[in-house]
Amino acid sequence: MLRVVAYVVRDHELLAFDHRDFPEAGRQVPAGTVEGGEEPAATVVREVLEETGVRAQLVCLLGTTDEIAPRGEPRLNFFFELTSDDPRDTWEHSVHGSGGDEGLVFVCRFVPLEPPPALIADGDFLRQLSLPRANG
Repeated sequence: MLRVVAYVVRDHELLAFDHRDFPEAGRQVPAGTVEGGEEPAATVVREVLEETGVRAQLVCLLGTTDEIAPRGEPRLNFFFELTSDDPRDTWEHSVHGSGGDEGLVFVCRFVPLEPPPALIADGDFLRQLSLPRANG
């Protein structure tokens, strides 16, 4: 299985979300599965829009990781850096699309990159973001 992870950066901040109705799920960044015939770069832009309502522009591929997914299948993760000039700081978004998150409500926000935000998962490449951070 192929999966994408999105680090959307704006003014030294990272786009992240929490599940409104399941706070125990932890803080996350947009991510999702590559659909048949889709390129990972197109998937990551689509996933950001579906999960947060943010229109983001691709900057670069940061790297990949191999892992075993929670259901036991091998998974190749593509980590991308994106940018957005979305003016919102905090908002709620109802997820749309064909994935398992359809209908969930995410509380989205831009959080400071310094110190690195505590994510429940997918923090592998935060330190490799090419955009300058607040402390240099």
